[in-house]
Amino acid sequence: MLPYLSQDAKLIFILSYFQFASGGQDIYLQAHGLLNHSISLSYHRPLELPVEKVIWEIKHKGRTFAMAEYNEGLLDIQNRQFEGRLQSSHNGTTLRISGLTMNDSNVFKADIILISSDIHTMYFNLTVYEPVPVPSITAHLEGDNKTQCEFTLHCSVPINTSLILFSWMYRCGNSGYQHYANGSTLAIMLQNLSKTTDFLCLAQNPADEKNASFRVQQICQYGTVRGM
Repeated sequence: MLPYLSQDAKLIFILSYFQFASGGQDIYLQAHGLLNHSISLSYHRPLELPVEKVIWEIKHKGRTFAMAEYNEGLLDIQNRQFEGRLQSSHNGTTLRISGLTMNDSNVFKADIILISSDIHTMYFNLTVYEPVPVPSITAHLEGDNKTQCEFTLHCSVPINTSLILFSWMYRCGNSGYQHYANGSTLAIMLQNLSKTTDFLCLAQNPADEKNASFRVQQICQYGTVRGM
């Protein structure tokens, strides 16, 4: 994986924020977690008064299940599914779930109760994804002569899943990578070239990303190649 695309090893979740129209103060967040990693579900809005307690629950198929309760500085885990996997911070308004499993994909509800008895409610719609495999690139030469090189590149992963999206970037010489196209297959024609040209395939789901690179010289044999 190239340095400019490398991800902090501690980055194990991505939260996409959006709020639905509602009559109250309920907030809904979409959360993306990575299998066997951790995620922090957190209430990010300022609170006008100190927190008295926080009640965490699971909403599943129309039913509500107890998960944990934070009170007087202590977190009481109330669900066997999460024993030994929960940690709280920020007065219970942040809940960290470790060792994510596919069964952890659920809607989580946090009721934040202030000392005034006012309640702030937040919902987290968590989806847990498997890590993205390292992709591979296959190339097929369509034509190669002294003026141009025509070929196709196909990017794939060793599993069949619709959850992985593919995109391509390219660079010429020592320049930085630029977006080129979306999709798993590229049809490319290069001409009048003198610098090296690299293509990078990105395979990603909402929680993870891997990449593989391909240098044009691997397939174009005429002269030397250069940027587009």
